Amino acid sequence: MLSAVGLYGVTEYVVVQRRRDIGICLALGAPTRRIAALVAGGVTAMVTLGGVAGLLLGMGSERYVGALLFGVTTSDPGALALPAAIVLLVTGLACALPILRALRTDITATIRAQ
Repeated sequence: MLSAVGLYGVTEYVVVQRRRDIGICLALGAPTRRIAALVAGGVTAMVTLGGVAGLLLGMGSERYVGALLFGVTTSDPGALALPAAIVLLVTGLACALPILRALRTDITATIRAQ
């Protein structure tokens, strides 16, 4: 839940900061999937970088964490893949609302505001 709120907040911040760019792209006729890819691309890169760092730190600390796990080995692929899959699912859900807002950007109001 905490990661979902954090990802939503970061994605919404990115959309607000790039509102003018999104409005100009829409005014020039950019397809909506390109705008969605623009917004989701940065968040996906950030989540991937964090996931790789977390995976490396988790594998590096397996000797210390191994004593706390019961019935699961520290190198169990399911124990490593399940949290990564959950974070990717949460990322998709947290990005959905800001992407929809980005696609509904009022082009004339955005350009007129600048």
